[in-house]
Amino acid sequence: MKRHLQNNQGGASLFLGLFGVIFALALISALFQNYSAIMSVKTVHSAMEKAALTAVTRQTEQTYQSKRESYHGAYSNSDGAGWHALMADSDVVAQLKEMLSVHYQSGQLIKYDKKGDLIYLLENISLVMQNPDFQSQDAPLQAVLSLDFNMPLKLGSIEHPIQVHLKVTAENKTKY
Repeated sequence: MKRHLQNNQGGASLFLGLFGVIFALALISALFQNYSAIMSVKTVHSAMEKAALTAVTRQTEQTYQSKRESYHGAYSNSDGAGWHALMADSDVVAQLKEMLSVHYQSGQLIKYDKKGDLIYLLENISLVMQNPDFQSQDAPLQAVLSLDFNMPLKLGSIEHPIQVHLKVTAENKTKY
């Protein structure tokens, strides 16, 4: 009877040991995926900051050549219909494509690994330039860049994509 109990305990400990190894591997895989997602979001966010700052800087440089002006927006009086904002075009998709080494497909920026598997995709990319009021000294020129970050997360046969909405604001306000 004693040997019979020892054999059952040995089988149970083997089962628990195997379960522990599988659980540890799953935990390590989940932590690696979490770290990969965090680093990818940080990389995209940094590229967004640079693109938004570039848009604000280009608008300021194209509007006024001198820093004497306290106003960075541009307006034009067209056909006597009143003053309308003039904003410089900034191609943030091309900037993000270059900075992140991604592919542009059907309105989305897509990053693949060496095997051709999807790492992440960026969609709904928009840049909104907010022009300050005419002759305003307190309102800054702002560039608001936003996009949706999508990344597939896999744990064995379970696949759960994550989606994060990222938004960055850059502004240029001259102070004398």
